[in-house]
Amino acid sequence: MADNKKIDKLEEETLPEDTLDNTSETEYDDIVIEAFDGDEPKEESENEDENQNEGEGIPATAEDDGEGIPITAEDEDEDDNAELCILCEKNPPDKSYGEDYDLCTQCRKKLVKSPIRFKGILALVSVLVCSFWGLLFLGTQADSLNAIIDGYAYLEENKPESALYNFSSVSNIGWKTAAKLVDVCYNLGSMDNVNHLISTYFYDANAVEEGDSLTWTDKAGQSNINAPWNKNIKERYDFMTLVNEHGTTYSKLFYEYYEGIYYGSVRIEDVPYDDIIKQYNDMLGKAETDLEKGIINYYMLAISSVCEKDAQTQYNYCLKISELAPECSWLYRENMIDLAIRTGNYDVATQGIADMRKLDSESVYADLYESILFRYQGKYTEAIAGFEALIETISEHEIYEAYYEILLCHFMAGNYEKAYEYASLCFNDEYYLTYETIYFYAMLSEQLGMEGGYKAAADLLATNKEKLSPTVDKYINGEITAEQLIKNGEVVFE
Repeated sequence: MADNKKIDKLEEETLPEDTLDNTSETEYDDIVIEAFDGDEPKEESENEDENQNEGEGIPATAEDDGEGIPITAEDEDEDDNAELCILCEKNPPDKSYGEDYDLCTQCRKKLVKSPIRFKGILALVSVLVCSFWGLLFLGTQADSLNAIIDGYAYLEENKPESALYNFSSVSNIGWKTAAKLVDVCYNLGSMDNVNHLISTYFYDANAVEEGDSLTWTDKAGQSNINAPWNKNIKERYDFMTLVNEHGTTYSKLFYEYYEGIYYGSVRIEDVPYDDIIKQYNDMLGKAETDLEKGIINYYMLAISSVCEKDAQTQYNYCLKISELAPECSWLYRENMIDLAIRTGNYDVATQGIADMRKLDSESVYADLYESILFRYQGKYTEAIAGFEALIETISEHEIYEAYYEILLCHFMAGNYEKAYEYASLCFNDEYYLTYETIYFYAMLSEQLGMEGGYKAAADLLATNKEKLSPTVDKYINGEITAEQLIKNGEVVFE
């Protein structure tokens, strides 16, 4: 597996505190920003102005109140070797600041007054800012490069979900990488990602209206979808456009009822199922292509599912879709596996799970369906181990079915206390709360003598003007057994 390399964040550097010592307590109005040319600020004493001649460092005289050691012409010969200021090389150092001090009084004042030129300050700040952003840019580029490298490594290991996660952290992956990911996302059935990749990294020069033109900015970082090397991308794009058109046409009838069922404003028994199926059959008679017929059968499957028709009816629609539109396997793949398990077509389910792993070796849904298959086959120990592994590796509410499935495994294995634990967990968490989990909570509460459980379940349903299934009381009263409640892996509640 490719390791996700972590790049330490570049910490912003600051100047050492002593860099600011000369100005930290200075009143900025008094700072004189001058080139070091010998000019003294006006606030200096008149005596100093008289003794300065355009900054040429005239020696101080004896009358200078001790500001400098007086040197006369007669003394020059005998003081040829006298120590001089290291800057102006004319005046002696002011030793009042220490025996090792090397500056004269005048030079010291200049340095204190103007520690650094204003332009120098701007230059220093500019250098520091540019350096910081340059290093930050390089760090960001390094992060992006590592993400892309890891992304390709995950693709080689057949872990497309991990690869897509890495690529998604990069602001611009480039059209060549995007072209590769279009196929990856298409095979996974991630059509939103397919559309996003194509619209972001490819442009259609043929779609530009007459009189208009694509600017360099429009095409920056993109590739012409009509170019010969993008033939596969163009085919995907045209096919998805066609699928979306058919979907828009044939989904209208389904969505007339689906939203009402989903939001509870329409009861399943009030849906005119037979009439809807008849209308879809009429559409099949007028459809011109197998793709159209496959899309129509998909919505016949969808309405059969939301109306809770038997598994065999739904499985038959899946078979028709696979025959008419095999290129749309992403459209029915998971339904096919689930329904193959529920109808006892275990070989078909096993092959479907294997095909899912060929597309993504990390597929949690392949692991989920395999564990469900184990339960249907009566392999409860293997099933429980598989579900528990799923719960450990995915976020808490990612696959809520895992908790309900463990409940069923323990129930069928006769581990009623463990089954109650999971029934209680589902009952007290809205993410896992379904009619089935409510029914099991009521049954197991009564069976194990957990006071108040049955009433709490009944009261919860009463808030929605619902009642417990008659099957619950039949099981509690011993009229049916666990094996009769769950036939061939299917839970049967009236």
